[in-house]
Amino acid sequence: MNVDDFYWLYVIPVYLVGFLAVIDVVRRRDLPGTRKIGWIALLVLFTPLTLIYLLARPVGDAIDRFESAVPDDDPREVLVSSVEAVADGAIDDSTYTRRLLELRAHVSEHPDE
Repeated sequence: MNVDDFYWLYVIPVYLVGFLAVIDVVRRRDLPGTRKIGWIALLVLFTPLTLIYLLARPVGDAIDRFESAVPDDDPREVLVSSVEAVADGAIDDSTYTRRLLELRAHVSEHPDE
């Protein structure tokens, strides 16, 4: 096995997975900008950490549960799912606050629901 074989069999796949992990970090809505920058810096500087990131990131369950709570739902269910998402670490406090403000605006527009 020469250097070229090592390059094609190890280095290229590791950087490809690293690139996909960076794309995943950028697409996540539950991370604020500073945490995204931190993750991207770690993934670029320490590319083998991509496997740790991919194993440690939250699975879509908690994030999907939060994002599926649209204002058309029962406001109590939206509030409960938002609190659960914060407790699970799927969303941060700023996202939670924004969601509560959206819920408040919806309830004030539709007081009879």
